[in-house]
Amino acid sequence: MGTIKIRYSRRVTQLLALAIFTILPWIDGFRFEFGNGYFVILGKTFMLGQMYLLVLAFAISLLVLALFARTFGRLFCGWACGQTTWSEFGDSIVKRIEKYKRMRKPSAKKTKLLIDIILRMLIGIVFIWAFFTVICSYFVGPDEIIRWFKEGPSIWFWVLGTKFMVVAFIDLIVIRHSFCNTACPYGLLQKVVQKNKVLKVTFNPDACIDCDMCTKACLMGLKPRYLTKQDSCISCQECVVACGVRAEKFQAKGMSYGTENCLAMTFEPRDPSLKEKFDTLSYSFLGGAVVLSIVFAIGIYLDNGLNFNLKPATANVAEASINDSTEVTAEYSRLYDFEIANRTEETKTFSLQVRSQNPSLKLAIEPSTIKMESRKEEIKEIEISLLNKEDIQPSRYIIWVDVYENEEVVESIKSVFYYQP
Repeated sequence: MGTIKIRYSRRVTQLLALAIFTILPWIDGFRFEFGNGYFVILGKTFMLGQMYLLVLAFAISLLVLALFARTFGRLFCGWACGQTTWSEFGDSIVKRIEKYKRMRKPSAKKTKLLIDIILRMLIGIVFIWAFFTVICSYFVGPDEIIRWFKEGPSIWFWVLGTKFMVVAFIDLIVIRHSFCNTACPYGLLQKVVQKNKVLKVTFNPDACIDCDMCTKACLMGLKPRYLTKQDSCISCQECVVACGVRAEKFQAKGMSYGTENCLAMTFEPRDPSLKEKFDTLSYSFLGGAVVLSIVFAIGIYLDNGLNFNLKPATANVAEASINDSTEVTAEYSRLYDFEIANRTEETKTFSLQVRSQNPSLKLAIEPSTIKMESRKEEIKEIEISLLNKEDIQPSRYIIWVDVYENEEVVESIKSVFYYQP
């Protein structure tokens, strides 16, 4: 790959990563609508009680990223991380500000440079608010975002957005790549899990003319020719590009020395004395990610978007003795809390039928039909009554409530019914 093509390829990858991050909540890839009490993964809606799926997804992502870092080092940071992209944009502004300060006499060139700085600042403000809106789309639905564009967002959007803008500008002008060096959690993970033989910048001292262009081009302020395992190289290859551009210029001038790119990205051991052994940690990451992915996929596939639970409305009635008159009254009907979670995007109507393990027990349920709106979680009060009390002995009976949708049973819920005349 040509030196300039490396930079173009990296820009395309950065834009692609940003595009994926932007559209992911809009295509229901992932969204956490905590205000409505549910989250979305891969087009399916889950209630907060199913948070284990979110934990599984996070664990899988962590293992995959660790496995990637194990082999490729910090390639993700240099080619896909939004912080790096934002920091590079900040670098361009800071360099222009420093150049403006060095220009002492007023001139048309200085005025043009000032206009360029102001325009970049304005572009930064627009981007900050656009990015903040993208972040909000991970916590509110697409319909709400569209409503914002039509009617205007709520006051909390402007308050939080202003705070976000201040922090983002501090990051843009002051922090930039130092965040990657000191505070980035994924960067720290990558340093820990890197194995001996990784993708790294290699240096050929025989071709070097000591122009120091690679050091000036390094985004992290490192010395690319003398990297160590402790250095936070993000594999952006800007040093490789800078060295190659200088070599191509010398070649165009007909010079023979210094016309070779002495830097390259290759898989080389950080310590040549260490032999590559069976990589147990990499296989552990891979195996863990595969196992968790299978469990996650099964959980997603088997989920039908519905959850039901039935429990007596009277506290502790399930544990009550049939002779305990304080818990079980002389009524022939019992009230139950019927918990329903409809996480689908359709309004559903369910029919209820009640049965018992005792064939002679005849029961009725009211209401026998329940309608649930989409993406709702509610508790409905239902009443189960005994119809043939004369033929039944006082006792505790096991019952089931069958939930039908379109004449098909979608759930059978077990509970108890106490009869004490």
